[in-house]
Amino acid sequence: GKFLWDDNAFIKSNQYVKSLSTLPQLFTKNFGQGVGKRYLFYRPLQMATYALDYSIWKLDPRGYHITNIILHILASLGVYWITSLLFKDKRLSLFTAALFAIHPIHVGAVSSIAGRADPLVAVFLLAAFALYIKNTGSWGIGRYLAIVSLYICALLSRENSLIFPLILLLYHYIFRVKPRKIELLTISTIACMYAIIRFALFRTALLGSFGASTFLERAPGSLAALVDYIRLLFIPTRLHMIYGKSLFSWTDPVVIAGTVIFALLIVSTIKARGRDRLYTFGVLWFLITLLPQANLYPINAYMAEHWLYIPSIGFFLILGRALLYLYNKRGLAILAYISIFVLISFYSTITVKQNSYWKDPVIFYKKTLEYNPQSEWMYNNLGNALYARGEKDEAIDAYKKAVELKPDFDYAYYNLATAYSSIGRDAEAVSFFKKAIDANLYYAHAYNNLGVSYYKLQKKDTAVSAYRKAIEIKPDYADAHFNLGNALFSLGKVAESLDAFNKAIEIDRYHISAYHNMATVYLRTKDTKKAVEIYNKILKLDPNHPLAHKNISIAYFREGRYALAAKHCERAIELGCEMDPEFIENLKKYKEK
Repeated sequence: GKFLWDDNAFIKSNQYVKSLSTLPQLFTKNFGQGVGKRYLFYRPLQMATYALDYSIWKLDPRGYHITNIILHILASLGVYWITSLLFKDKRLSLFTAALFAIHPIHVGAVSSIAGRADPLVAVFLLAAFALYIKNTGSWGIGRYLAIVSLYICALLSRENSLIFPLILLLYHYIFRVKPRKIELLTISTIACMYAIIRFALFRTALLGSFGASTFLERAPGSLAALVDYIRLLFIPTRLHMIYGKSLFSWTDPVVIAGTVIFALLIVSTIKARGRDRLYTFGVLWFLITLLPQANLYPINAYMAEHWLYIPSIGFFLILGRALLYLYNKRGLAILAYISIFVLISFYSTITVKQNSYWKDPVIFYKKTLEYNPQSEWMYNNLGNALYARGEKDEAIDAYKKAVELKPDFDYAYYNLATAYSSIGRDAEAVSFFKKAIDANLYYAHAYNNLGVSYYKLQKKDTAVSAYRKAIEIKPDYADAHFNLGNALFSLGKVAESLDAFNKAIEIDRYHISAYHNMATVYLRTKDTKKAVEIYNKILKLDPNHPLAHKNISIAYFREGRYALAAKHCERAIELGCEMDPEFIENLKKYKEK
C-alpha cells in the first residue's frame, strides 16, 4: 500500500524524521511542528521508529509496512506470553494469540503506517506486564528495572498506557497475588509524573479536544460505542476508519442497548468472581483498557476500530477458552477443529479484503465516505489523493465539499488555495489562503504560500510581508527563508537576499535550491569565485544537478578556466540541460586557444 492520510504529515513532509540527528527534537517538541501542524499527542518513540525507517527505506512505504507487521507479530507473541503466564495452558494461549493476530479489527492499526502507535505500545505494555507477573514469583532487580524501562517506553509511544497501574491492580484482584509495594508504587508514580509533565510542559490535553461538550453529553456515546465494539469483534463487517464526533441522547436505542450490555457484563463478572477467573479477567481487561478511549475525558471521536487493539485481548481470551472447551470435550474435538478453521478462515478473509482498501488512497477515502459522508477530513484527504494523481479539478471539488461541511477548516482552505495556484489561478488562491489564515492565525505554511501567490501576481512587496510573517510564526521554516531570499533579490536587495538564503541553509543543510539561488546571485553580481565555491557544494550533494553543471560552466568560463568549463558544459548537456549555442561556440574557441 501507499502512504495515505496521516502518513503524509507523520513521514513524507515531516522534517524531524528525515535525519537521525533530529531525534532529540522528537522528545522535546510536538512532532507536528516538523510539518507545520499542531497535534495533541506526545509520542516520540513512534516518531523515532519512523526516523529509523526513513534512514533505511527513505520514502518506500513497503519498509514502513514491514515494521508495522513485525510489531504486530511481537504483540501477538506478547498475547501468547501473558496468557501462558496467567492460565498455564499452551492451547488456550495459541487460540487467543492466533485470533488476535488475524482479526480484521486490527487492520486500522497494522495496515495504517500512522496507526503504528497501537502495536508499538502493546509490545511494551505486554512485555512489561509479563515481566511483572514473573517478578511477583521471584523478584529480581534486573527484571524490576526492565519493567520500569518498558513502561516508560510505552508512555512515550501512546497515552493510553497510563492505564497500566489499573491493569496491575486487576491482576492482583483476580489472581489474589499480593503486590510488591515498590513495583506498584514506582509504576503509579511514573504514570502520575507523566500526566503532570504533559499538562505542565506541553500545555495540551492528554488525548485531544472535543469542543465544549460535558461529561454527561459524551457518556451516552461510550455506551453506544460498546454495542458497536462487541458487534465488530463477533461479526467484523462494515469496517471503516472514521466514526465521527457524534453525541448521543440517553434515549437513543443504541445507548439503551449499550447500558443493558454494560450492566450484564458487570453483573456477570460479579457472579463469576472467584469461580471463573478467566471470564472475570477477560471482561474487566476489556472494559478497563477501553477507558482511555471511552470519551469520558474529551477525545476526537466517540469510537474508532483501532482503539480495540489492546482491549480486544480480553474478548479473544474468552473466545479462545470457548474453543478450548470444545477441544477438550469428549466427542467434540472434530467440532472444535471445524470451529477453529471456520473462524480463522472467516476473519482472515475479511482481513485480506480490508487490506485491499488500504492499498490506494483514493479507494480508501471513497470507501470511508460511503460510511461517513459528513466527514470533512475524508473529503480533504480525498482531495489530496486526487491532487497527487494530477486530477486537480476533481481535487478542487473535494476540497470545496470539505469547507462546505466545515466553514472554518483551515487545512482544506489551504489545500484548495494550493490547487488553484498550481493551475495558474493565483488571484483565487490568495483569497483561499487568506481564509485558511482567518481560521488559523498561526498557519505558517499558509502565509508562505500566500507569499508565493503574491509573488506570481507581481506583488513582491506584499509577498515579502507574507514570508516574514511565516518566519515570525515558525523561525526554522527553511522554505520561507528561501522564498524570502528570492523576493528580496528580485527587489534589488542583494545583501538581504543572501542572508535569507544563508538562513535557509543553516536550517536545512541539504536545501539545494537555496544553495543554487545563492550561487546564482553571486554569479549575477560578478562574484564568480564565490559562485564556483557554492556550485561545487551543490555537486557534492547532488552530482547530477543539471543547472549546477550549467552555471558552474559559465562561472569557470568567466574565470578563464576553459577545460573545466567544457567538462561541466558537456555534463549539463548529457543531463538534458540546454546550453546557449553562442556560449558553446565561444567555449570551443577559447578552449582551442
